[in-house]
Amino acid sequence: MSIKMSTSHIWFTPEGIEDLLPPQAEKLEFYRRELVDLFAAAGYALVIPPVAEYADSLLTGTGQDLAADTCQFVDQISGRQMGVRADMTPQIARIAASRLHAAPEHPLRLSYVGEVLRARSNTTTGSRSPYQVGVELFNQPGVAGDMEVLLLMLEAMEALGLAPVTLSLGHAGLIKTVIAESGLNEMQAEQLLDLLQRKARPEYTQWLHDNLTSLPYSLQAFFTDWLMLTGEAPQVIDQAKALLMELPDALRQIEALEQVVELLQGAMPDVRLFADLGEIRGYQYHTGMIFSTYVVNEHDQALPVAQGGRYDGMGEEFGMALSATGFSLDLRAMLDVLPPVERMGERVWAPMEADIALHDKVRDLRAEGYEVIWCRQLPTAGACLVKIDGEWVVKDDQA
Repeated sequence: MSIKMSTSHIWFTPEGIEDLLPPQAEKLEFYRRELVDLFAAAGYALVIPPVAEYADSLLTGTGQDLAADTCQFVDQISGRQMGVRADMTPQIARIAASRLHAAPEHPLRLSYVGEVLRARSNTTTGSRSPYQVGVELFNQPGVAGDMEVLLLMLEAMEALGLAPVTLSLGHAGLIKTVIAESGLNEMQAEQLLDLLQRKARPEYTQWLHDNLTSLPYSLQAFFTDWLMLTGEAPQVIDQAKALLMELPDALRQIEALEQVVELLQGAMPDVRLFADLGEIRGYQYHTGMIFSTYVVNEHDQALPVAQGGRYDGMGEEFGMALSATGFSLDLRAMLDVLPPVERMGERVWAPMEADIALHDKVRDLRAEGYEVIWCRQLPTAGACLVKIDGEWVVKDDQA
């Protein structure tokens, strides 16, 4: 007697990896087109990197987090270690530096879109397969480059129907400057970064109590107020400038941030500008301004939508150091907060007949935005293509 084993369990997808079904798949594709077209109109050329490549290329110049997120395997042809991309940004750096040979004196604008795979689930969405969309602007240093990318990110929010949004600004370069000037040893700096990342105020207060007297006097007031330097951007910047008057490098970084805020206030007055000078996201690789956009969902929760920042030196590992700034977003994670997508035009049923005039009519209707479906027998209700006096016309209700 044979025993028939159930195989239904093998059709389950792994945790954090899901099918995208109608209408969500159609929604994602609609907004993908909107973003790619927007980026193209701003001069950003689309590139499509491979979903997998050699691990040493994928992980070059990245932090430990990306290595832990990368699914790796042995290439059966070369015997080398390969990886499925967990983030497309390193691939864009490789393409810019080694394939397009971006000359430092000429700006290069690239956009990208594609699915990535992560070994670990995102703590916010639970997904391991984000649908990443983004841009990178190379060789446009300073405020001009930051502003171009920030404005494009805010235009992308409008294209997604999410405006107005809150824009949060920080500066990884400022944090690096302050730590370098502080004289902290490696262990103290690691403790500090951990506390900043977790926004652990009670523990930070204790850390400050243990370390304040060892800090330069010119930095003691800044360290005391550091975790409170968050809120409306103009006020936070004024506070930081007052605390950093004796550190010229840090002051220049704050003034650059101030210039961006003033430009954004003039260009995008509906955007709420927020600053968090204790934000260390991407500290390992960002060298300048960092930024994120947030929207409020139906539960009155602020959800991160897009994020980016400056990374000067990108591509150095591939033979050409480039100044770069960019942003990306996970379109899959945003589907629930994006506005509904209207269907195509009216649905029309067409009989499957060998008639060239009928086929021409179907093509014309589809070009006009109608959704035309072939059928063996016309339904009794709904719009149908029927032949009247030798011409194919759309007629409602065939009963």
